[in-house]
Amino acid sequence: MLVNAVMEGADLPPRPLLITFDDGNSDNYFNAFPIMQKYGFTGVVYIIGNYMGTPGYMNADQIKVMAAAGWEVGSHSMSHLDLSELDPQRQRYEIVESREKLESELGFHVMTFAYPFGITSTEIIGRSFSDRFVKRGWQVGNTIDVDIIDSLNVNRVFRRNTIQSADEQLGPLCPHTQRVI
Repeated sequence: MLVNAVMEGADLPPRPLLITFDDGNSDNYFNAFPIMQKYGFTGVVYIIGNYMGTPGYMNADQIKVMAAAGWEVGSHSMSHLDLSELDPQRQRYEIVESREKLESELGFHVMTFAYPFGITSTEIIGRSFSDRFVKRGWQVGNTIDVDIIDSLNVNRVFRRNTIQSADEQLGPLCPHTQRVI
């Protein structure tokens, strides 16, 4: 998806948009997935390693069905903790073990990571993108920290239960776009 476009220079539409779902809740499979398929969309689902297969969360078979339909699967840590509050060893565990668990149970490479709560720092990014992890193919980290500028960092806009319109949320990020519905 976006990783290939950034790394290999693939063409993107004029106003590209990624639709992502964090945590791996089962409603992603039962509600969002069929609606997205109905309209010909795919998305990205970020899975918390320790939550996969537990009540209220997707299991490996459901995630594989979404991946087979063109969805990207990324990691969202092992335990969904704020990485900025953890020591470096625990940060590595949350980042590396989540990827290894997902790859082992799903049977394919996991190339992207969404930082829990969208919170990260240049130190955490430096550790998670050290030679060890880059050589294994870790390519994108998603964060809400707009001060971190990196071609492999995707800044996020959250759309939750809110009365704020998409125009109001996206307008500052896309000043040249027309009305978003």
